[in-house]
Amino acid sequence: MLTYIYDGSMEGMFTALYEGLFAKEEIEAIVSRESYMPSLFATVKIIETDPKKARKLKYTLQKRLSKQAFKNLIYCYLSESGMERTILSYIKKALAVRRKIDGNFGDETIMEITKTAKKVAYEVHRFHGFLRFRRIYDDLYYAPIEPDYNILALLIPHFRARYADQKWFIHDRRRKLGAYYDGQECHLVTLVELNEELEASLQGIKTGAEGEEELFYRELWNEYFKSIAIAERKNKRLQRQHMPTRYWGNLIEKVE
Repeated sequence: MLTYIYDGSMEGMFTALYEGLFAKEEIEAIVSRESYMPSLFATVKIIETDPKKARKLKYTLQKRLSKQAFKNLIYCYLSESGMERTILSYIKKALAVRRKIDGNFGDETIMEITKTAKKVAYEVHRFHGFLRFRRIYDDLYYAPIEPDYNILALLIPHFRARYADQKWFIHDRRRKLGAYYDGQECHLVTLVELNEELEASLQGIKTGAEGEEELFYRELWNEYFKSIAIAERKNKRLQRQHMPTRYWGNLIEKVE
């Protein structure tokens, strides 16, 4: 069994996929360095990221696949669910025929790619509504998230268009990633850690990180949220269906 190991980046994955297309032996798995689990029966090959090979494959796929099909492959990578080998199978099938194959849902590989991509897209859609900014340090709006999938980069276009005149920072706490918009450009940053003051503030402790105006509007929002609730119509099951509990920790409403 041959296992490809790459550095975990998107460029690294496309390099591994490029190598896999020309491999003379069957590839059992393609995994990132972080997720690789050593096996006594696997032959390992380390794939060094090659931007030229990655670009060449992406260019070919963009010409041969529909726009949605290519997006599905990117979404499957961002799902972090070990789809690399399935993506390779999909690409081989797509390049083997002249017609577009993304509508062939009778094929197990195509169906798996499509279903996974839809899950990622659905979470992006949910965070368009569930993400909450809070004003900190006078002029910066901060929003913590903990998504199931690595969707931070996919959220940027929506919030950049919606809050184009403000400085904001979206923080994926699970992956320690951040997207900082300075009012003109958006920058992705890694290894993001909160200081003690802001960490305490997120737990509801008044530290000064959030100004009085922000706290006032938060309390006002909480009161509004409570006031519109009708006790006789309370339906926790329906509430969890529309607003799953895994998102509650970062909602300013502080749903009980």
